Amino acid sequence: MWSMNAGVDDNPELERTRRELAMVRRQLELTLDVAGAPCAWEWDIRRARLVADVRFAAITQQDPVALADGVSTDHFFKSIHPDDLKRVKLAVAGMLAGSEVFSKEYRLLKADGGYRWVHAKGRAIFDEDDEPASFVGILIDITDQKRITEELRVAQSAGGIGTFEHKIGWATVNVSEQFCRLFGLHPSRVIPVVILNDLIHPDDERIIDLRDPDGRQEERSIEFRIRRADNGQERWLARRGEYVVDSETSGHRYVGVIFDVTEARQAQDNLKKANEELAGIAREREQFIAVLGHDLRNPLASMSAGLRIITKDVNDRQSTRVLRLMGESVQRMGSLIENLLDLARGRLGNGIGLEITRGGRIEPLLAKIVNEIQAAHPERNIQTEFNLHRPVNVDQARLEQLLSNLLGNAITHGAAEEPVTVSARVLENEFQLTVGNGGEPIPEGVMQRLFQPFYRGEDNIHKQGLGLGLYIASEIAKAHGGVLQASSDTSRTCFTFSMPVDTREDVVL
Repeated sequence: MWSMNAGVDDNPELERTRRELAMVRRQLELTLDVAGAPCAWEWDIRRARLVADVRFAAITQQDPVALADGVSTDHFFKSIHPDDLKRVKLAVAGMLAGSEVFSKEYRLLKADGGYRWVHAKGRAIFDEDDEPASFVGILIDITDQKRITEELRVAQSAGGIGTFEHKIGWATVNVSEQFCRLFGLHPSRVIPVVILNDLIHPDDERIIDLRDPDGRQEERSIEFRIRRADNGQERWLARRGEYVVDSETSGHRYVGVIFDVTEARQAQDNLKKANEELAGIAREREQFIAVLGHDLRNPLASMSAGLRIITKDVNDRQSTRVLRLMGESVQRMGSLIENLLDLARGRLGNGIGLEITRGGRIEPLLAKIVNEIQAAHPERNIQTEFNLHRPVNVDQARLEQLLSNLLGNAITHGAAEEPVTVSARVLENEFQLTVGNGGEPIPEGVMQRLFQPFYRGEDNIHKQGLGLGLYIASEIAKAHGGVLQASSDTSRTCFTFSMPVDTREDVVL
């Protein structure tokens, strides 16, 4: 008497067929892992028999031949994850008791110890007595979909971003769990738009505007305040989104995200308040400088007058020299005070006031300033070129101040062995005054801040002065409707004041 196992083992053809079947089954299982192909089954309720295709056999790790012939219905539950088995059995029991539709997501155990997510959809077939006769359905691998959904959920939760979808003409939105959290609502998949809009501040835009139910939402980004449903806290939310074509209806749906911007809005408001406070402090400072400069004029004028009187009665050389130095100091103090007053006028928004002289020649004014600077620095070479064939309407005192500041700057920062040049001309309908000097070029970082008040550059931080000369010169240029510009390279550094001339004046040759 031979055993069944012995007979099977002695049949090489049957063994080869089994190996091929196992290989095909493994290949099919791998294909299912990649493609997520649907598997079909039919459950004969009266006979309590289950028939399924080869895909079902592969994904549930069962014998495809036996499933094709029909097995006991217990095979439906094979490979289901223990934590999901109870709720799947309850859903199947509902089908057997007369429920029409079956739809469940659950996990199936894999041979390697892992699991895959599947979505089972089924329907009951009823006989002429309205009794369930069979239970048919399909099984779809949704592992990748679940993984992506979970990653998206974690990303939304960590980033505080909620997602939503709204179809044109609908009064509801499909939302994510994080979306509900941001509004302080219990998690839900679908929420009526009116509930969301009622939580938004009445002065702000709605998240979905239903005044035109069949109209499209504006795709621009908006921000709005909400009163959270759970604790009444006011928060700022931002909405971003765009329209996409709905694959099911060929219509359009608005897909968007919302996120909390309360902290950003608060920081913005705090920064605005801080800027306003700083602006107030700066204005008070400028007003103080203006008052101080104005009040210092009188005692300084008294000191200057006293020095002139004393100088008349002094004959010895030492006293005369001391009084001359004191006079130069008083003159310097007066210049500093005037600079501070000009700064205050410019910063208080009034600008530097002008007293325009019309029809006057300005060559003598320019020559006078050049001669004064030359006398103070006899060792320096100052070259001039004036080509003015007509009067230029300017505030002559301010023009002298501008040229004096530019010349002083050129003497201070220019190379001592190279000449300082001063040129003035009228080119078409524009007056140009240029002061140039040789020496090292101005660094790019310094060039960007050259006309800012109190800025002297790192190399000049220990030099005398307040760093107001170029700033005041530029303000004088602006007051004349012109501009002061700088250019600098290895060959030359030039400051050019240009302004339009009044073409209504008669040309004087």
